[in-house]
Amino acid sequence: WIKRPVKEGYFAFSLPCASFRDEDTPFLDLLAEILGGGESSRLYLKLKRELNLVKTISTSSFTPYGPGLFEIYGTADPQNFKKIIEEVIKELEMIKQFGVSVEELEKAKTQILSDFIFSSETSEGLSSLLARFQILRGSYKDILWYQEKIKKATVEDLIKVSQKYFNFQKMVAGFLSEKKLFTEKDFQGILAKIKSKPSPEIFTLNNGLKVILYPQNDVPTVGITLAFPGGLRFETKETNGLFQALTLLWTRGTKNYTAEELAEKLESIGTTIKGFSGRNTFGLNVLSLSSKLEESLEYFKEILLNPAFDENECKKAKPELISLLLKQQDQPLHLAVNEFLKMLFPNHPYGLNSAGSLEFYQKFTCKDLRDAYKKFVRPDKGTLVIVGNFDPFFLKEKIKTLLMDWGSQSHKTILEEPEPDYPKKLITHLEKETYQTQILLGFQTPGLNSKEKVALEVLNSALSGQNGRLFRILRDERSLAYVVTSFLIFYPKKSAFVLYIGCSPEKEREAISGFWEILEKIKKDGFEPEEIERAKNRLIGSQKLSLQSNLSISEDMAVNEVLGLGWNYSSLYENLVKYSTKKDIKNYIKTFLKKKRSVLFIFGKNENRNNK
Repeated sequence: WIKRPVKEGYFAFSLPCASFRDEDTPFLDLLAEILGGGESSRLYLKLKRELNLVKTISTSSFTPYGPGLFEIYGTADPQNFKKIIEEVIKELEMIKQFGVSVEELEKAKTQILSDFIFSSETSEGLSSLLARFQILRGSYKDILWYQEKIKKATVEDLIKVSQKYFNFQKMVAGFLSEKKLFTEKDFQGILAKIKSKPSPEIFTLNNGLKVILYPQNDVPTVGITLAFPGGLRFETKETNGLFQALTLLWTRGTKNYTAEELAEKLESIGTTIKGFSGRNTFGLNVLSLSSKLEESLEYFKEILLNPAFDENECKKAKPELISLLLKQQDQPLHLAVNEFLKMLFPNHPYGLNSAGSLEFYQKFTCKDLRDAYKKFVRPDKGTLVIVGNFDPFFLKEKIKTLLMDWGSQSHKTILEEPEPDYPKKLITHLEKETYQTQILLGFQTPGLNSKEKVALEVLNSALSGQNGRLFRILRDERSLAYVVTSFLIFYPKKSAFVLYIGCSPEKEREAISGFWEILEKIKKDGFEPEEIERAKNRLIGSQKLSLQSNLSISEDMAVNEVLGLGWNYSSLYENLVKYSTKKDIKNYIKTFLKKKRSVLFIFGKNENRNNK
């Protein structure tokens, strides 16, 4: 700590890192760019914009011929120095555990590679660049090596490098201010409190299966999810319900066990293995006690590799599958949503019923399921995530041995669903004698991998629920609705944003006008700050509550990886939500929620409607 009669407070933290000759150098440069490379960097957004602890903050990776330093430095009120240490370490620890988002990585790559181009514009800049590589690496041609390493860097590369170099017990801190506010012993005390959590271990088997092991030692359970691309988006009108049937019967017996024998074996060790199917993915879920993990994995392998798809079991399962449809018919909202999605995504898988179709359930055979299994259950398309209380070293070797012989039974290219067309019919009335009219007003919006996804979620959160603007205005103030809300349905190519209201038939036109009034008001003036804050807190809180068990975490990680969001998406989600702005939401409404692109569905009595 240097005491000087200065007006500003200065801080710097250093961690030992690589030489320029080391293979890790490009990855350290990417980490420096992501953490402190400008006003959209992690540390700037967290410590400056959110917490207001610093006045400036930057990072750099100093990699000379000999050992280097990873440096974090800036200016701040000296009273904040202790808190800054804690928050910086939290951010570095987050990267060690969960890495960075794909968007952050791509932005950093673009910045570093563009700096190369700009520095080569002048003869002086180019000669300096060539000389640096010649002196430090022995060849100016290694510029090509460096650029290629940057281009090909992955999230997993950055996790490995951060775990290698972000050792906080080796951190050195320097401070410059008028007064010394704490001692070296105090600094060491801060570092001693740091408890690094186990980081996920990620590897790929020879058959192409991606495996993620994430030790969590809080409770003696293990959650396992194996996920693949599939589900509703890979069905047609003729095969609507295929994945529901496949995942139900997948665990109903194997080549070595009947359904009853398998159920008895699993129940005797307290293990559950079930199939799951959604709109975009399908797979297997396993919940096991840690003490029974080895046995559970053997049964998991048996179900994964040797499903029976017995014809007798298929016959028994048909009433269960048809029951899904009958339950829907008892719920008017589900009926209305199904009809609406047919309108919004005409002649497309996105418009199919997620519960399947009666026609398919009546006619399918187990050969249909075996063919689908061979086509879609492929290691090179899958992600296996295991979360819970286990020894990662033992489990890694166990998984390698267990699944080393699993190969694809089909090498046919799995064609993704096409881009959905926009509907030509924008208004539909479906007559039904009922005391309540259901109205759905919706839009095709960008897919789940789009940069607009989080802004749309914040908009939906601010509109829906009892604290949302729809409920407050259309129900509380105007008494128009029995129920009113908004909801989202995400798909890769396009998604659906829908406003829903259930009202008396005579209030139909007023309800529709109310929807548009609210959207136009938000487009013009945006939300109030407290509305945005409440919407964000609701999203973040709901997400955290949904990820309390090891199985829910494993399924979340596996599905996000398969969908291209990244296995670490949920760990980054809070920051994505926090940094979504009022301007983002206004722009979203202006761009995507236009009247001429809206689809209106009315389900109920005809009260002499005026179509206009």
